[in-house]
Amino acid sequence: QSFCTNLNKSYFYGSLKMEKGRADPLFDLYYWEKIAKALLVNAFTVPTVIALLFLSGLVDEPFSKVMSSFQRSYPAFFWPLNKFFDFFKVNSVIPAMTEEFFYRVPIRILMGLIVFFGKELNWWLILFVWSVGLILNYQWAANHPVHEFVWIPVFVAGLPWLWLVIRTSRLWPAMFCHAAANLSIYFLIKIYQFLS
Repeated sequence: QSFCTNLNKSYFYGSLKMEKGRADPLFDLYYWEKIAKALLVNAFTVPTVIALLFLSGLVDEPFSKVMSSFQRSYPAFFWPLNKFFDFFKVNSVIPAMTEEFFYRVPIRILMGLIVFFGKELNWWLILFVWSVGLILNYQWAANHPVHEFVWIPVFVAGLPWLWLVIRTSRLWPAMFCHAAANLSIYFLIKIYQFLS
């Protein structure tokens, strides 16, 4: 019983309402600590998964060929730095807002319904929320048609963002991380182009 009660507080009730005296969400360290954790997880897991795909032979094409496929599918990531602000709007902010809204809002709505109907959170309800979230995360990852296995690192990237929505009960931290991830890809491609 206490385990489920703690999960209730931890996953759903912790930040659904602004606590008295708490800062505005954009200035509340609670959210920025969670964002920092999600970004750190992304920074370690996504490059590791990409490296493993190449080392295992699942991706048996040269990296340059995969990059060419990526460029055909997402040319804005290859725009020069003098078009950075265009990229920032078109391929960082807008996709982060629209994709997170489409693929994570259902989780937020589901959590809100659970709270609204006063359901006692237990392990199967948490499992249900995460299962729905993972299905949506897979659908989002599968919509990145660069290579047959590219959905794997994209799926891994989305896991901390799903966790953020569940943990903070808000969408904007996941949007921020999504935009930051797209920005990091843009700058990593610039480094790759410089070294090639």
